[in-house]
Amino acid sequence: MRPIEREANSEIPLEQVYGDWPVGTDANVHLKTVNELFESGTTIVNIHSGQPDLQPVIEFYGREVLPKVRMKAAA
Repeated sequence: MRPIEREANSEIPLEQVYGDWPVGTDANVHLKTVNELFESGTTIVNIHSGQPDLQPVIEFYGREVLPKVRMKAAA
C-alpha cells in the first residue's frame, strides 16, 4: 500500500466513502439517488464506475436511468 493510500484509509475508510453511493443493477436505486441530488439543488451529477469496461455502464444509464431523471428547470 502506498503512503498516500495508507494515509487516506486512516482518515476515512473506503467503505465509508462509497457507503452511500448507489451500487448494483437496480435502475431505481440509481434513479432515486440522482433525482434526490437534483431535488436538493445540485446542478451537475457525475457518474463514476470503477469497472474496466464502461460501455455497459453507459448503456445502462442511457437506457434505464437518464430517461427518467427529473431535473428542476433553471430559473
